[in-house]
Amino acid sequence: MKKTSIFILTLLFIGGLWSAFLPNVQTHVERVNAKDLLNLVNYSERYLSVDDIARSLMQQDQFLLLIDVRKPEQYKEFTLPGAINIPIDSLFLQKNLQLLSGADVYTIVFFSNGSSLADKAWLIATAAGYNNLYVLKGGLNAWFNELLQPKRPADWATKEEFDKYNFRLAAARYFTGASGTDDATSSKPVVKVQVPVKKKQVGGGCE
Repeated sequence: MKKTSIFILTLLFIGGLWSAFLPNVQTHVERVNAKDLLNLVNYSERYLSVDDIARSLMQQDQFLLLIDVRKPEQYKEFTLPGAINIPIDSLFLQKNLQLLSGADVYTIVFFSNGSSLADKAWLIATAAGYNNLYVLKGGLNAWFNELLQPKRPADWATKEEFDKYNFRLAAARYFTGASGTDDATSSKPVVKVQVPVKKKQVGGGCE
């Protein structure tokens, strides 16, 4: 709880700096107080699961925008298909602010190795007034351990558990090119795949 309080105070301090140096986000930052930030910290609906992201990628959802907030060298080593790299310390460069402003067009998902760095990016951007932002729950660690290497449920598991396992097995084959066996332990690292992202047509439904 102490770490959370320190982080909230840090956000308030950063918000003051934004107000001074980034006029285009000033009106958003002024609306955020400590209570609002605490509510944001506890807002669990920001998370999307690896299954959610895998399903969108497999369906070639052109309105999904994945943002890897890790360092460039980590991004170059491996990332999710179609993801772009915006390190967290570059989040509020002008060109990236314009991208975040397109959240009415895209579903924007931050991710990192786990969830903590992506959580910080989400909190900072949401506190600044940007909407329709999400976090990949568990990050790349969950992507590898849960999706690309699914564990077969026990024989007495529920139908829902087997359905999830079968989906993950299919997803592992889709993303790694693994053979059609019952384990995906041979999965190889995810590499960047450049996928053009098209804008949603004005007047279309929102998700």
